[in-house]
Amino acid sequence: TSRSTPTTKFLMSVASFPSGLVAVGDDGALITSANQGTSWTQRTSGTTNWLSQVRWLNDRLVAVGENGTILTSFNGTQWRTNASGTTAWLNAAEYVEGAWFVVGNQGTVLGSPDTTNWYSFGTLTKKSLYGAALHEGQLVAVGTEGVIVRSQLVPDFTPIQIAGFSRASGMNVFLFTGTPDQRFTLESSTNLTHWSEEPLLEFLDSTGTLLWATETGTNAPPTQFYRTRLGP
Repeated sequence: TSRSTPTTKFLMSVASFPSGLVAVGDDGALITSANQGTSWTQRTSGTTNWLSQVRWLNDRLVAVGENGTILTSFNGTQWRTNASGTTAWLNAAEYVEGAWFVVGNQGTVLGSPDTTNWYSFGTLTKKSLYGAALHEGQLVAVGTEGVIVRSQLVPDFTPIQIAGFSRASGMNVFLFTGTPDQRFTLESSTNLTHWSEEPLLEFLDSTGTLLWATETGTNAPPTQFYRTRLGP
């Protein structure tokens, strides 16, 4: 059913929240409905920047857009402008385990513990990011030219297994199994009391396996014990 609205601006995004619906768009357009979209009321957004997306995340509304704009509201009526520290166009927001995240153009990734103070995380890409989602503790962002970036924000405590081991020609060869993106260290000991730590390792293969070889050195002890420890 077609409904009239108090604006002629281009509307870009709509979200549901406990008090109804909210839609945002061009020139800071922001309207809300308390009766399932039948009638709409214009709200003051406090900005003339284009708003790309609005979402209800955890316990508040978050709207993002042009020139690093981030607006927040608890009721859809009063909105607050938050300093983002960037002028990049922001396109999408997500909430992950006690923190809010925003992604945008030129690979922009911002995070905040309270939606008031925002910090830049940076990414491995300068391609613009247009969508973000939470999946099993991961923040996954997608964008131009098929780019997908992800970060494991909630640690995966699946135990790391040493599935295979062999020693030959001065080399130790290990086969580890775990979960993709897990980081861990391999520790060694000759007496189960004092342990030495090897470099930080990470599962990059989607199978959750890692084959790792290291030199034993010229004076390798005849008996050696190994264990894995999850890393950050």
